[in-house]
Amino acid sequence: MGTGKTHLAKQFISNLDPSVNVLSITFRVSLAKYLAGQFQMSCYLDDGIWDADSIDARQRLVICLDSILKLREEEEYSVIIIDEATFVQYHLVAGTIPSNGITPILNKLKYLLQNADKIIFMQHLS
Repeated sequence: MGTGKTHLAKQFISNLDPSVNVLSITFRVSLAKYLAGQFQMSCYLDDGIWDADSIDARQRLVICLDSILKLREEEEYSVIIIDEATFVQYHLVAGTIPSNGITPILNKLKYLLQNADKIIFMQHLS
């Protein structure tokens, strides 16, 4: 951490056309809130974010992996950023997600990744 990857991602996002949908996936609530602020995107915990009339606010969204099932079927993202990718992976296998929830989450993640135009995996190097 502290290697500038968030700063680079922030620059990348700010240079995108405003019509480009961006989804940032992380593993921790506190990191989701932080990244939403840094990237100037909505956080999946924002009040009213899941209301039917908030679909525009979800066009640029930061979400925790175990909440991606909240995304509607029709919501696709051109750019997906996975921050702290190794920890996101560990989160899947560490037993923090109930065993009956892993398969639907993996299927949703697979769908999102297969339909994205660009996928960015970020991980600090130690």
